[in-house]
Amino acid sequence: MARFPRLGVKVLTAILVAVLALFLAVWSVFLNRSAPPAPGGDAVSNSAKAPVADLPRAASKTGAATPDLFADIHGALTAEELLALARRVVARSPAQAIAQARAQGDAALRERLLFAVVQAWAELDPRAAVNWALRQDEAARFAHLEAAWNGAIVQPQTALQIVRELIAENPETGAAFGTALIGALSGSGKFAAAIQLANDAPADARAGWLQNIFTRWGASRPMEGLQTLDTLEPSVRDAAFAALTEGWAAGDPSGLAAHAMSLPTGPRRELALNTALANWSLQDPAAMGEWLNAIPASTELDRAVAQLITRTDSVNRSPEVAMTWIETIDDPDLRRQSLRHVMRQWIESDATAAWEFCERAAWINDADREDLRQDLAAANRSPSAAKEE
Repeated sequence: MARFPRLGVKVLTAILVAVLALFLAVWSVFLNRSAPPAPGGDAVSNSAKAPVADLPRAASKTGAATPDLFADIHGALTAEELLALARRVVARSPAQAIAQARAQGDAALRERLLFAVVQAWAELDPRAAVNWALRQDEAARFAHLEAAWNGAIVQPQTALQIVRELIAENPETGAAFGTALIGALSGSGKFAAAIQLANDAPADARAGWLQNIFTRWGASRPMEGLQTLDTLEPSVRDAAFAALTEGWAAGDPSGLAAHAMSLPTGPRRELALNTALANWSLQDPAAMGEWLNAIPASTELDRAVAQLITRTDSVNRSPEVAMTWIETIDDPDLRRQSLRHVMRQWIESDATAAWEFCERAAWINDADREDLRQDLAAANRSPSAAKEE
């Protein structure tokens, strides 16, 4: 009889231990379900796994609501100001940042704010932001992807890998995404990363990507771009050089002209010089004329100036400016052809001024002046009649 009480104690102890273990297990599950996600946890990094439409709603259920810092914004804020604000909200919850941006009543401000939010998100997590943008409606996808690429370039190697994967999945659409990323990288001056992506480009996209890169490179850091040209395959170097000169000439035609004169005689020198003069003649024709007068005459310069004169008219430069260019031409035949070209146009618009210039310009010889008299007569505008006007 005395053994039964001892046995009852053991059984009772075992039952109590089992009940306690079951209670602890249930309590652990309850805690895991109710606890808010840690910063940087699945609510952000795995957001692309949830349906896009559920992103804002899911975030609000799993943690405390993010303060609506967008409540009092207005359209006068700059893009940089909106981006700075978006970064603060995105740092707490990208999903809630998107939800709050979408809640804006003003349509134009809503689109600007969404752009800033997606860009800020991509700065932190390029893959999640790009995946989200890819899953949006077709009408909004392009703008969201542009914002995502603008942010993703903060982590260029990750951005490059994303595009490589997209190209591997679908070369056609992937190439379009690559074009957008190339534009974002080049626009922010990350040319080395852009070249890395261009090296992996589909064959039919590579030329366009290189043109984008080197045009912008030429506009901002042309000498650096020139150094990179030699690392390219020979088959694409000429096209890349042409793109670089276009960008360079748009921002600094005088610098390109000086560089052209330092190159050895050949196609590159000719292309650089012609591109420089064509842009310079539109931006500051007087300064270009002074430069032409300050450098030694050459057959190459004669041809460049003659071509420039035939490609321009009084809309691009005045006849008087064109005459200063013609004066620098050393070749008699080219100078005569260019002179007649400008004078014929000038006679049509102002015969008096044209003839007065012809009479007083010491560099115009008597033979050329007589030819111009005949042109005036052919136009029924004799020198004496022109003077009487």
